[in-house]
Amino acid sequence: MALDNLMVKGAQGQLLSELSVVRTARHNDTAVVIGIYSAATVVSAIASASVMGSPGARIVLDLLLWAVWASIAYFFVAIGTRLSHNVALWGIALVATLIAAANLIIAMIGLLSINTANTLLADTGIDVPGAGVYVTLIVMSGAFGGAAVYCFVKMRNGVAILTRGTPFPTQTSTIIPQPSNPQPSWFDAGAGAKSDTNTGRSGTHSSTEFGHSSQLREGGGNAN
Repeated sequence: MALDNLMVKGAQGQLLSELSVVRTARHNDTAVVIGIYSAATVVSAIASASVMGSPGARIVLDLLLWAVWASIAYFFVAIGTRLSHNVALWGIALVATLIAAANLIIAMIGLLSINTANTLLADTGIDVPGAGVYVTLIVMSGAFGGAAVYCFVKMRNGVAILTRGTPFPTQTSTIIPQPSNPQPSWFDAGAGAKSDTNTGRSGTHSSTEFGHSSQLREGGGNAN
């Protein structure tokens, strides 16, 4: 399933609706989204700093962190609010792209400077990572970076679709039942604004017709 289509389903309350935390977040997304994002950021920073001197451990940690952040991004998409979708887009997909690009550059510099590092650190007893470690980091950074760019582009397209309020075309004819207690979403907000506008127009139109009818009746009475 395409990510933009997935975001529309999230906005319609069709993802992870069986989880109480998701239903709660749809009513109070600020506390849940900001709280989870802040906590995950702090834990990721501390974990990354702890393995800074061990490239082998860094490879394992990077795999774990990418899996955790991908799960958080899906959770935010499932919440389906404007805030959760924008945090998933800008706070996770874009940041992941920048981090992958930085890791790729650092790994390439490390690979190209192995001989220099061995010469400088020969008398210090510090082990310089081998070329295989840096090649692995380069491959991982490139793969994760490409995936992050793809996710960013597709998720931004999904946000654009929801901002316009345009229903996303389904690829199948299967009708998915709507939740019995639908939560506020991108579409509901737009529909409410349109409904208010239409109501206001109808009221104005009705008032005009009423006034016009009253004038006709008064005019008729004067004529008689």
